[in-house]
Amino acid sequence: MGSSVYSDFRGAELDVVLPGGDIPFSIKYDYPNGDVVRAGGDAESLRYLSRALNFKFNPVPIIDGKWGGLVERETNAFNGMIGMVQRRVRNHTLTMASIIHFFIHTKC
Repeated sequence: MGSSVYSDFRGAELDVVLPGGDIPFSIKYDYPNGDVVRAGGDAESLRYLSRALNFKFNPVPIIDGKWGGLVERETNAFNGMIGMVQRRVRNHTLTMASIIHFFIHTKC
């Protein structure tokens, strides 16, 4: 049986669903030479992960503008970012750790 832990994505290019289609809580710097750099905690985390796991990423916006909630209990269908990944419209999603922490430690 194969491992479910990824150590190398072999340079794959992944579509990452992000709020607003960009890295949350980051500052975007557009340089005259055409370079674009994003700074901030989430930007640094995503950059670190992409280097450590060997992948490139394309930030994409949420189709319906929602984070994701259960919309159909019988089929366990979600909307928002979670639904996009669930339906395999996109590869991954990224959200801030503080929101994940909030949901884990509260009864929803």
